[in-house]
Amino acid sequence: MPRQSSKKRFPDFVSLLFVCIVSGCALQPAPAGYKPWGTHLADDGRSNYSEGKFTPPVHLSWYVYLPSHDYFSPGERIEPSAPVMSKGTIYAAASEGKLYAFNASTSKLLWIYDAKYPVEATPTVEEDAVCFGSSDGVLRCIGAKDGKLLWKFQARSSVLSSPVIKNDTVYFHASDDRVWALALKTGEKKWVYNRGAYQTVAPRLTSSSAYGGIPPLGNGFLYTLFSDGFVACIDAGTGKEVWGKRVIANFDSPSKTRRTPLVSADSVYLIDADNAVIALDAATGETKKTYNVIKAYDFVLHDGRIPPFARTVILAGQEMLVSVDAVTGAVVWKKELSKKPLSSIFAAGDFVFAVSNYVHNPLGMESLSSTKGYVEAFRLSNGEAAWSAEIDDSVGGNAAAEGNAIALMTNNGALSVLGSNGCFLCRKMLPDNE
Repeated sequence: MPRQSSKKRFPDFVSLLFVCIVSGCALQPAPAGYKPWGTHLADDGRSNYSEGKFTPPVHLSWYVYLPSHDYFSPGERIEPSAPVMSKGTIYAAASEGKLYAFNASTSKLLWIYDAKYPVEATPTVEEDAVCFGSSDGVLRCIGAKDGKLLWKFQARSSVLSSPVIKNDTVYFHASDDRVWALALKTGEKKWVYNRGAYQTVAPRLTSSSAYGGIPPLGNGFLYTLFSDGFVACIDAGTGKEVWGKRVIANFDSPSKTRRTPLVSADSVYLIDADNAVIALDAATGETKKTYNVIKAYDFVLHDGRIPPFARTVILAGQEMLVSVDAVTGAVVWKKELSKKPLSSIFAAGDFVFAVSNYVHNPLGMESLSSTKGYVEAFRLSNGEAAWSAEIDDSVGGNAAAEGNAIALMTNNGALSVLGSNGCFLCRKMLPDNE
């Protein structure tokens, strides 16, 4: 659909909540035992995977439009931040600088926090705190239940990364290639790592640190990709660099590419300059394996649930998904996407989900064309198509999944939640966006 400015869509701030609430259509809460999708790409290791049973199909349960900000460009809206889901609450940030909390089941607005500057990275929620950065270089932690400010910390440049919260410490990566460690309760600085490679003209890198432990060493470590193309392993306790390895010569890419590392056991996975997924030894940085059967722009790992419990790497290209054996590199299955090009993927239960953006032009007239999103699910074991749904607008950020629900933000500002209990009439209940 054509994008409209916030001033046209929202003549009054009170008109924020165009929420669909229909009796009997409430989203069911996640069963006990589900891990929350509490940060960018699900967890500290950035697995982009929700464990537990997931049963498609899912349908639109509710959605709400969030106001926009004229910060990016007039008439063009981008929403790079992704929602997160934890303990029955959905937290979503918008480019106009506000963070919102909604009851996931009922869509009730719980609170709003105004940072007054665009929030482009995904927030992180841990226990009773929600931490997030903004373009003014401030990292804020607020109460998860009431949305009140706990503390804030001023970095030297904008914060385009999603924090890691681990062991009562908040870690985040700023755009000047510094990594900060702050006390979760007070915001007091513990240490800062300075890459020393930042220049006035540098790629606008949106990458978050991943956290993992190396059992032989018994410590936690951060794995961060920097604007000079190096990925570094940093001791989470001291801020000292353990190793660094250059994996990217430049960041020129025709499509959105995942730049956040993934940590699993003793390996670190990321996409290199050739759009191959590489596996590095977490302790040394040495290359263990390269997966390059297609140019990958996103990926997930999957450990089989039935014998032989083989690990696979699902590579996401612009037009297809390819599953390869993590040990041998052999192709397990490949599947062409119904809509192209790909925006991102994520996995939940036994399924991998591809989110694509495509030009919808039913009458063949360019003046009437619009950009829409599309979500489709494939079985992780064999690539069999299981479900698909069209989204009214393009999707810029990643999706989140918890229990049998999916949350995503479209570029026109619609926080959309899909679940087992769909609401087929809610679109008709909304007033016209005029």
